[in-house]
Amino acid sequence: MNKTNIWRRRVFLSLCVLLCACASNPVTHQSQLMLISEEKEIRIGEEAAKKVKEEYGYYDDLPGLNQYVSSVGEKLVAQSARSELIFHFQVLNTPVINAFALPGGYVYITRGIMARLNAEDDLASVLGHEITHVAARHSAAAISKAYAAQTTMILASILAPGTMNNFGDLTNIALNLAFLGYSRSNEAQADEYGITYMIKAGYNPQGAVDTFLMFKGLEEKEPGRMERFLLSHPPTAERLAYARSRLEEARKTSPSLASEPLRRNVYLQHINGLLLGQSEGEKVIADNVFYQKHYGVCFTFPDSYSADLRPKGGEVILTRDKKEGEGDSAKKVTYIIGFEINPLHKRQEVRSYIEEYLKATKGANWDKTSQTIKTADGHDLAVATVDLSSTSGTMRALTGFLVGEKEAYVLYGITRKDRFDAARPEFAEVLHSLRFPPAEDIAKVKPPTLRLVTTNAGDTWQAISQREFGCADFAAKLASYNGFFEPGTEPPAGTLIKIPTKESLATAK
Repeated sequence: MNKTNIWRRRVFLSLCVLLCACASNPVTHQSQLMLISEEKEIRIGEEAAKKVKEEYGYYDDLPGLNQYVSSVGEKLVAQSARSELIFHFQVLNTPVINAFALPGGYVYITRGIMARLNAEDDLASVLGHEITHVAARHSAAAISKAYAAQTTMILASILAPGTMNNFGDLTNIALNLAFLGYSRSNEAQADEYGITYMIKAGYNPQGAVDTFLMFKGLEEKEPGRMERFLLSHPPTAERLAYARSRLEEARKTSPSLASEPLRRNVYLQHINGLLLGQSEGEKVIADNVFYQKHYGVCFTFPDSYSADLRPKGGEVILTRDKKEGEGDSAKKVTYIIGFEINPLHKRQEVRSYIEEYLKATKGANWDKTSQTIKTADGHDLAVATVDLSSTSGTMRALTGFLVGEKEAYVLYGITRKDRFDAARPEFAEVLHSLRFPPAEDIAKVKPPTLRLVTTNAGDTWQAISQREFGCADFAAKLASYNGFFEPGTEPPAGTLIKIPTKESLATAK
């Protein structure tokens, strides 16, 4: 058989596979390409779920919280197009604002976003959106599309069916979809049916409106906190408009439901005492500051970084994913901040320590030059730019070294070499923030938690701010934090409200 005939046969086989590999979307019942069986979809989700747990960990400090989230999720699943599928709901142990789903029924919500919600109806709107991604098999369809784009992979799946069992590749695709987002049509579908499921489950669609109002406020006033969320979800303005249209529709078709009070108190009681920072032994993160209390050192980092307080090396690893592009062409660029405290075994100058450190660092290359900058509290920090070879290409790090009496402190920011110039100002600010506060200040540092208080007759947001924080400056921010988005709206007497830390409110513009 000549080459032309072989090529024609392959094209014909490819077309046959594509024609035979269509399935009905369980939600819309429209035809969609599907090369992934439900069994395989579940196995991909299982593998991806292991990686999510490894990166974030589950939040189990508040008794009954995860069970509560699961109970709300199950009410929505019962209304979905795949109610027979077993769903797994988890609260992730990170203050980053995010929620996402993996194929096969894995739905995640962070404690960071839970701190910002104000009612069970709000929670239902978030979970309903993610449940729809699973119900509509958006991940499985997107994975199928990615493989269909590669004719050789399709042919390989015909000639060697085991090819599609490469779960490492499939898992990575699933994770990228969860973190980078689906197509605009998939997201619109998740909004549409997510609100439908919450209404069918008896929730007031005002919860969806309030959730999008909260997101919109964060985008405008605290954009850094929304960066991770916006990696996987489209801008909020159009979503808010859609939710408002559904609320108006419900007021006509289900007036009793649309006028039903939001389930505020039951939700807030479940998040009373919610951790707002992170801690692990003597390591504490509070309001974007990492503290190592034993050594009396800290530094500040920007919003939207996820923290690993138990890295394989060093004290902490902070990661931030930035999205470049949209839709199928979207790519993830990762910024990493790391901090090490290494014991010294001899007296030495910072220059010799840098040379020894980089000599021991595999694949490190630098031009033997460094500059000295002053940290926030006046210490001299030697800063060097270091290139590191990796399997994904050359990485470049801005690395600061401070040699003390018994320990050396190494603080660095690293990203791909071709993205380093854009990241350098951010990394430089982190290095500059390294400081050694007075021992009495460090001793007071504790992981912040959320408190609840009940408003008194005649209370205003200014009065509450004055009482809780010693000044009225946080009145507007506190009102928004509690879901009172209209300026000048005061809380009725007996209203249960959330009190976060003053520092967390201070970071908002």
